[in-house]
Amino acid sequence: MPLEADRIDIAYDSVSYMLYAANHQADQFRMVGEPELLAPIAFGVKKGEQEEVDLLRDSVQALMDDGVYEDVMAEWN
Repeated sequence: MPLEADRIDIAYDSVSYMLYAANHQADQFRMVGEPELLAPIAFGVKKGEQEEVDLLRDSVQALMDDGVYEDVMAEWN
């Protein structure tokens, strides 16, 4: 990361990455301002691969139904 290497003083990146850095290297990094939640994360699947789409959808839904998804989101902010 250029910020960690002292090549830059400021970084603008995904909220998840910046939260991770701020939480795990609080002595080196901090987030300032309000996060912009403009870039949802998504899965990319090759066109025509409906089996993979169904598997991904069902897997994420199972994680949500079991409460695992919420636990992961809480753990990683």
